[in-house]
Amino acid sequence: MPLVFAAIVPHPPVAIPSVGKDQAKQIEKTVVALEKLEKDLYAAKPDIVIIISPHGEVNPEAFTVNISENMK
Repeated sequence: MPLVFAAIVPHPPVAIPSVGKDQAKQIEKTVVALEKLEKDLYAAKPDIVIIISPHGEVNPEAFTVNISENMK
């Protein structure tokens, strides 16, 4: 199975409307870029999406892989 899409996505917390509120104007180009990334990812039609993130629980003695078909 070939790799069909990859991206590195820095994301400021103010990109979340409930956090950024009136700061959204400052990151307008970032929001537009994230929206384009969404369209490009959808167009690539990957069979599997792998997200690697430093956010969330971390166990220094283990590596966790979630194999759920759907995530919320």
